[in-house]
Amino acid sequence: MQTPEILYEDDQILVCHKPAGVPVQTKKIGTQDMESILKNYLFIHSSHHAGHKPPYLAVIHRLDQPVSGILVFARTPAAAKNLNQQLQNDQFEKYYQAVVCGALPDSGTLTDYLVKDQARFYRLAYSYLKSREEALDAVQTAVCRALEKQRELKDPEALRAWFYHILVHVCMDALRKRKRVTLIPPEALDAGSYEDPLPSDGTLAQRVDALPPEVGTIIKLRFYEDMTLKEISQVTNCNLSTVKTRLYAGLKKLRVSLESEV
Repeated sequence: MQTPEILYEDDQILVCHKPAGVPVQTKKIGTQDMESILKNYLFIHSSHHAGHKPPYLAVIHRLDQPVSGILVFARTPAAAKNLNQQLQNDQFEKYYQAVVCGALPDSGTLTDYLVKDQARFYRLAYSYLKSREEALDAVQTAVCRALEKQRELKDPEALRAWFYHILVHVCMDALRKRKRVTLIPPEALDAGSYEDPLPSDGTLAQRVDALPPEVGTIIKLRFYEDMTLKEISQVTNCNLSTVKTRLYAGLKKLRVSLESEV
């Protein structure tokens, strides 16, 4: 059993050091986390453990699994309530240190977003490529390109749309290489210009895939990724009017297809 590094302890709180690689909490069977390590420590060192009652321990805040640092836990419900109120009232102060190789530029953008949201990126990539391996490759390629081009990002608030722009283009490039899609010129994308057959027994996702790529992309970004029309405009390099036209055309196509089976 791993021995925790206790920095401070009383009957209300416990402060410890979390080593890198150990999660704060996990549901994975057989994987130790800080919560279980500390509960074992408290049980063994408690003068009341003869009754075999598990010790109370509340997680107050978290650190990502790869990160090492200091964690504060509550040992009573009253302490947990008090500490949570302090968090909500911004009475906690957090300080971070990063170990880097080489010299840092004068300014930069925190890019943990690229790691934190990889599941969402994979979902979007898979909706295009329908292959686990190719979707993972697409996400990895997009992340690498984003890190290479991060100096081009002028507005940190636009990070999400900027990265999705890269990811969508990586996916489209992969489809072109497979020759599984033929791009349709923008002027052909009015409401009645495409008559691609939709699978009669297909799911809604398959029906979206059957739309022209430019239209399907807007549907996916709007409803899969919950993007605003402005963000979609930035991702696709289309003006708002074109985004709206393609969105409504795609929805009309889907609605007609679904109603035809009712």
